[in-house]
Amino acid sequence: MLDRARERGEHPPDTFGVLDHILAPMYIRVLFGAGPLTPDYVDGLVARLL
Repeated sequence: MLDRARERGEHPPDTFGVLDHILAPMYIRVLFGAGPLTPDYVDGLVARLL
């Protein structure tokens, strides 16, 4: 997905950016019961990378 975005001339985050800013907070919420994974929460994580 990131490679296709680059081919279109976009500037997507690198792989570690995705892991650090999207997956890690989601795992913390699930593993430690820190809150629900709502669509709004996940959309907010993605928006931080744009």
